[in-house]
Amino acid sequence: MQQPLVVEGKPADPSQFDAYEADGIQVYVRKGIVAGQDGLHIGLMKLLFLVEMLTVEGIAA
Repeated sequence: MQQPLVVEGKPADPSQFDAYEADGIQVYVRKGIVAGQDGLHIGLMKLLFLVEMLTVEGIAA
């Protein structure tokens, strides 16, 4: 399964996205994305104490 693309910042064409606020962070999800039963979960993963990477789980197949 292909991993979702996660990018920091506002999309170039916000009309193609649904906007949500989660814990004070604006999150844009491409229109048409279907979440699984437990919803979407967006997290922050730290790699080697230097790099932080956003993760997304829960997109329905």
